[in-house]
Amino acid sequence: MPQHGGTLMVDFDVINYSYSPEDFSKLKAPSDTPLQLLTLSGGECPCAAYSSNFTAAALLFASWTISKLDRLMGRTHVCDQGILRQVKKCYNTEHLCYSHGVKGWETAPLVHYPNDSMIKHQPRSEWIPKLRAL
Repeated sequence: MPQHGGTLMVDFDVINYSYSPEDFSKLKAPSDTPLQLLTLSGGECPCAAYSSNFTAAALLFASWTISKLDRLMGRTHVCDQGILRQVKKCYNTEHLCYSHGVKGWETAPLVHYPNDSMIKHQPRSEWIPKLRAL
């Protein structure tokens, strides 16, 4: 959704409860970082991200060289979150999107319902409206 020179991109398991197009005017895609990327989850999880240039992030992900740090549960694993964890100085972060179960999720404008918090709440499509109404 392009607004004010930037774009918001969210994962399929992020629900927008109160974030409006007018709120985009408050966001600034960081021009002082190589990726011009602003994660909205308060960390390296890019479940919600804002950028004026997603191409830079896509090129980083596409050209990533696997290292010994790219591991999960004893196996080689490469993902956007793992890459951002390793290149922290390439992006900025602002906490607008909270994961379900984390302090503040009940009133956050954007809520992420990740796999680990939804194990007991399947199917998600039935549980999410029960956990927090729109």
